[in-house]
Amino acid sequence: MWQRSAAATPGTPAAMRPQAHIAASLVIWGCGNGRLAEAPVCALCGNLPDFDRNVAKALGVQRRDHHRWVSHSLVGWLPPSVLALRAARGTRHAPAVRRGVAAVWLHLLCDTYADGLAWLWPLDKEKIGLFMRNPELKDAGWKTPAPLSSHLGRVEAGLWAAAAVLALRRVAQAR
Repeated sequence: MWQRSAAATPGTPAAMRPQAHIAASLVIWGCGNGRLAEAPVCALCGNLPDFDRNVAKALGVQRRDHHRWVSHSLVGWLPPSVLALRAARGTRHAPAVRRGVAAVWLHLLCDTYADGLAWLWPLDKEKIGLFMRNPELKDAGWKTPAPLSSHLGRVEAGLWAAAAVLALRRVAQAR
């Protein structure tokens, strides 16, 4: 079931796309009772682990597998998560912070499912995950295709369907 290898799993098209992380984050938001204004904040938090790609690109760093780096590791997110949750405890923003932290961790779980992560970085840079992306397939971020004929395409479609249903439920409750 869980792999610890760089070998690709046949039929795995690519890593989770940013669009899938947004949908997953909106599912987190939709399950809560936060205000509509919190939805984009939740979506932003759900994409925080991928912001290292933008920083690396701006600095001129050559392409690297960011799923093997601090931005996708236990050591990279456990301390900030604990600090954020402690700082928000007892405040009116605590539920929104909990949803934001949940969105970050759901991002990491989705990437573990789709491509594997170096959870034990910096001790070990090997990925741990359910599927491993085929090395010939290039992750092009927003431009990466996710056809419904692929496993991850169907997962992403399911996340968007769940986000839509939850958003419609929230709108109906607000009336």
